[in-house]
Amino acid sequence: MAVLHLDNAKQEYIPEKRQIDRDIIDYIKSSPVEGFDSMISGDTRWEVFYHLSSLRESLFNWYEFKEGARLLEVGAQFGALTGLFCRQCAHVTTVEPAEFRAKAIFDRHQRYANLDIYAGHVEEFMFDQQFDYVIVAGVPEYWNSTLPFRERLQKLLQHLADLLRSDGSLMLAVDNKFGLRYFCGASISEESSPFDAFQESANGKASYLFSKKELEEILQGAGFSSRKFYYPLPDYKLPQLIYSEEFLPQSELRERLVPYYLEPNILIANELDLYDDLVHNQVFEFFANSFLIECSPVADFCSVQFAAVTTDRGSKDSFATTIHSDNKVYKRPLHRDGQISLQHIYSNLMDIQAQGLAIVPHHLEHGSLQMPYVQAPTLSEFMGQILKQNTNLFIELFDELFNCILSSSIPVESGEPTCFDHIVTSSDWGIVLKKAYIDMIPFNCFYMDGKLVFFDQEFVRENCPAKYVIFRALKYTYLFHEHAEQTVPLHIMKEKYGLMTLWDIFDKEENQFVSANRNYNKFKQFYKWTKVDHNQITNNRKLLAGKYEGDQATVRKLKSVHKVQMELLRFFIEICDKYHLRYFAVHGTLLGAVRHQGFIPWDDDVDIAMPREDYNKLKQLAEKVFPETYELQTNENAPNVFYGNLSRLRDNNTTGIELSEWRRGNVGGIWIDIMALDYIHADSRHRERQLNRIHRYQRLLLMKTYGVDFQDYVDFSWRDKGAFRGLSYLLSRKWLLR
Repeated sequence: MAVLHLDNAKQEYIPEKRQIDRDIIDYIKSSPVEGFDSMISGDTRWEVFYHLSSLRESLFNWYEFKEGARLLEVGAQFGALTGLFCRQCAHVTTVEPAEFRAKAIFDRHQRYANLDIYAGHVEEFMFDQQFDYVIVAGVPEYWNSTLPFRERLQKLLQHLADLLRSDGSLMLAVDNKFGLRYFCGASISEESSPFDAFQESANGKASYLFSKKELEEILQGAGFSSRKFYYPLPDYKLPQLIYSEEFLPQSELRERLVPYYLEPNILIANELDLYDDLVHNQVFEFFANSFLIECSPVADFCSVQFAAVTTDRGSKDSFATTIHSDNKVYKRPLHRDGQISLQHIYSNLMDIQAQGLAIVPHHLEHGSLQMPYVQAPTLSEFMGQILKQNTNLFIELFDELFNCILSSSIPVESGEPTCFDHIVTSSDWGIVLKKAYIDMIPFNCFYMDGKLVFFDQEFVRENCPAKYVIFRALKYTYLFHEHAEQTVPLHIMKEKYGLMTLWDIFDKEENQFVSANRNYNKFKQFYKWTKVDHNQITNNRKLLAGKYEGDQATVRKLKSVHKVQMELLRFFIEICDKYHLRYFAVHGTLLGAVRHQGFIPWDDDVDIAMPREDYNKLKQLAEKVFPETYELQTNENAPNVFYGNLSRLRDNNTTGIELSEWRRGNVGGIWIDIMALDYIHADSRHRERQLNRIHRYQRLLLMKTYGVDFQDYVDFSWRDKGAFRGLSYLLSRKWLLR
């Protein structure tokens, strides 16, 4: 059983628990095992996913830890990587500054007898041993230090160097200040804004980011002169591919990589569209989203130069494929029950070789599938290279591939059922193969000396039409080579292989197969973060340039709304000036006034703020100073809605209804928002308590007003929904608004 050490836990290191921390702890306590993926599949919050998803293990589940290794994990947070380390190392020591998180790590991993958990800062402990590995995955969030962050990081690394054995390794995972995703408009966190990464300090976040050059200087200053850079993609938090300075990407990253964005709607570019140019111009390392840096006093680095991991595929089908410095490739299951799937891959390759097809030499040894590294393009890469220059060869290569598919297995007798009969019982399936190796697609074969040489044949379908395999080959070739449609239109290839009537049938089956294989239901929130709307990107670029090109009817409506709002604002200013009330523009209204000398063209509201004292005076004056057609709508006089910390000045000669007001008996006019400005505590602890208290009251008011199905409660457990519903029923609206 794990051991929890709390002797050094100090109150000043413990941030106050937020609601999301409590929710994560509840998840941990409610699950007797590590697997939270199914449990959190309906939770849309990034922090929950980040701390509990099994995908986090992709950062190290491919790495070769030495046998009998002793490992120190610094800043473990809620222990997303701790269990992996316990399974791969002889002993793990985990240090976490926050006591409540250290206790959660114990609850999560207490069954590991090789685990010691310490609450406190790593500098405070005198360990009776040195370590083979020291892991810092992400920079520590809260440090009790007044030093600039760069100096603090260097000082920490110097301390950690003393904890390493003479042949030990320090592993540091951090985001890159100049990561490509930040140039595409992605924000550092949910609280930050686009391009904050390039600022010296933005919302307190940018100071945690460094470029590769800066990290090299910090590591050199800490005494780590020998180091190896890895480049996890899309980042170190949820890696899928891990390149290194010894093995950089060559091309076709879009076939392998699925980037994700917490706010995809703010992007101005898609990073997948840019990687080929970065690789061609040899600047990939500068723009890599993240770094994983291996530091060793004796330059004794892991032999892995590249890794591709499929942690999302489930315990039977999750693999790490690694390329090593001795030019060997290993495919290894990430879980014990993946050995059966590995044997199937080997058997599939032997079967197609027995049918006369060329394969990369493979052999099974020590629980992994081994093969030589092949210096040749995949068929997909080669097709991309020749597509515009030689369309005839492009088509001929598909013919050759289809011939290989037809040769890979014997056909079944005419009239035998097919694996598609559950969808359509009668169709022109063409040749039906006894075994169809559905991974015989351009991505899974090399083009060598004019021949197709296959590898990695994972999946097989029995009694399957050969057309389904060529469908898959066409689908993914045209998906990843967008210019193929302009050169050889897809409909020509569909007609060529008799797929016109079968395409939709096969596509439906393929979508179901991919959904099951990649566990879309289990990881549905992750896949929502991967959806990039190219039309939205185009619109964002126009908005960034100050251009709005909505349809003319929308433009006319907005101008009409702006005209009403300007009249409301003019009268509001008159009242404020008359009664000496302070006010100022905020948010989009402020931006519009400065940048556009008016409204932002696409903005549809006006935002004004007032100090609380003046705000309260305005509410008292409202009935006697505003004309009959104007109404100051407040939380007190509009019981069917709740506006948070603002009121709305409306023109009741017009109609303006927000979605949350629909069918709530709250018909009002076009409005301007008037917000109350309150003081907050300068002390961060008091401030967090103050904000948490406000947030609780606001949620109670939202529950009282809109009920349990309001969007703020989507992620609530049934227990929390019940508690908020009960409290909101007992407490009066007047008391909550006080």
